Order: sequence, then structure tokens, then C-alpha cells
Amino acid sequence: FFLEQERMEPEPQGTGADGEGKEENLKEKVTLKGIHKLQKSALHDLYTAERALSEFNRYSELKFAEVSKVSFGYCKRIRKIRTTLYKTFEIIRTLKQKVEKLQKLERKMSVEKLLL
Repeated sequence: FFLEQERMEPEPQGTGADGEGKEENLKEKVTLKGIHKLQKSALHDLYTAERALSEFNRYSELKFAEVSKVSFGYCKRIRKIRTTLYKTFEIIRTLKQKVEKLQKLERKMSVEKLLL
């Protein structure tokens, strides 16, 4: 592909005494044409890459939309489970505190019975 773009038109030969000066001007024109062709080629490649990238973006947005619906449901369930676990642990903590208080009272009562 790039080899085609780098090919240049054959350089015409200058005629007469000023042939060398004309030849240099023609070389500059041919070189500028080659550069212009390369620019067009690079621009075409950029447009192609941009199209591919935008196509990929559209595809990924669609897939994200599909996945986000499912993941939203899972996240909602996980949040609900988490709050339930927090509540359960809080209940366990309070029950543990109550058991400790009852054990202290029981010890205190058993000591009082021994003293009586």
C-alpha cells in the first residue's frame, strides 16, 4: 500500500541551457506531489481508523447497556444482603452484651448465695 504511494511520476528531462534549473523545479513538484499523495493516504488511514473506533464505541456502549441491566440487579441484591448482614451482626452484638450482663448478674447472685 505504501509502496504505491511512494511511487513518483518519471522526471522529465530539461532541454537547452537552462535544462538543469527546470529539472530541479520539476523534482520539487514531483516531490510535493508525492508528499501530497502520502498526506492523502495518511488522512484516509485516519478516517478508516476513526470509523473503526466509532464502530467499536457503539458496540461497547450496547454491550455495556446489556451488562449494566444485569449488574444493576446484582448490585441491588448485594446491597440488600449487606444491610441484612449489618442488621444481623448488630442484633448478635446486642445479644452478646445482654448475655455478658446476665452472666455477671448470675456470678454476683452465686457469690451472694455463698455469703448467706
